[in-house]
Amino acid sequence: MNYSYDEIKEIIKNVVIETNDVNIKIDELNENTNFINDLSFDSFNFIKMIVALEAQLDVIFTMDDLDINKMETLGQLINISYSIYINTHN
Repeated sequence: MNYSYDEIKEIIKNVVIETNDVNIKIDELNENTNFINDLSFDSFNFIKMIVALEAQLDVIFTMDDLDINKMETLGQLINISYSIYINTHN
């Protein structure tokens, strides 16, 4: 199955909520949501989320992909994940 950008966006939002104990509802997540400032993510939260995304999307994030400066917000994660997904499945 090939996921659209919007489907990947929803998958990622669900993974953020399901893999971490965050006090936010899924409809409150937006592309500007900052993992550290808004969700109080630490490295363990981030790793749990990435491992779940790799399994869910059948992709592998490289060390370069995981640069925290490239993935500060949900929007950045969605864009990177979609790019990796397209490159892996096309």
